[in-house]
Amino acid sequence: MSARVRDVVRDVVAEVAPDEVLLLDRLANLDEGRVTRLFARSVEDSEPIECGHVDVTAPVTPVLWLALDEAARGTTCKAARRKPLVYHLFRRPPQPPPELRCRTAAQLDAVRHLVHAHAHAARLGEDAAQALADSVAARLALELTDAG
Repeated sequence: MSARVRDVVRDVVAEVAPDEVLLLDRLANLDEGRVTRLFARSVEDSEPIECGHVDVTAPVTPVLWLALDEAARGTTCKAARRKPLVYHLFRRPPQPPPELRCRTAAQLDAVRHLVHAHAHAARLGEDAAQALADSVAARLALELTDAG
């Protein structure tokens, strides 16, 4: 069984940072790739996210989205995915939304650790990082149980 990154992010954010759900609602019409790029820029620049005519400061959502996107794509290094700008300007075939496929407890644990590392790197604090990682693990465990 697999779960779309967007769905897992929404479920977890609704639980741990419900005030950030509005941001996800405002980004619902954007494809996953565009949301990922928007969040990556906001995290790299430490800037609020431009959402329509409003700038939104959301500490949990971008960190969680980027961690789960990385887990879904099976990458550990952003540089491995980057292509020259010219490639992106002229060749951007539509891609299916990234999905998390955790079929074993070890894979689930790897995603949990990745989310914790991203949250910790974003300076969310140890308690917040732990809570976020635990919430993701609980959400993905539902997919694992449904598949088994």
